[in-house]
Amino acid sequence: MYAADTVGASGPGWTDPASTGIDPPAGEKDMGGWFMNVYTDEQHARLRVDETGEAAAPSQPQGFGFAAAPEDAAPAPGGFGLPSM
Repeated sequence: MYAADTVGASGPGWTDPASTGIDPPAGEKDMGGWFMNVYTDEQHARLRVDETGEAAAPSQPQGFGFAAAPEDAAPAPGGFGLPSM
């Protein structure tokens, strides 16, 4: 019996991009005697995957929330940046 004859066996999604719509890795990484197909930096950003094609952790949106104040920051006069009365 060949592995291809095993019911339900399939390779990575990118091995059949026509049916899955998944881009194949466009780069190669030298593994010291053999080369591994890897996703490029451009594909990381566009597809949100790491070099092996696994889903990358979502990045934090920039510009939302409040930045933490330095530990040595003095409180604002009047509190919350409002002038004292």
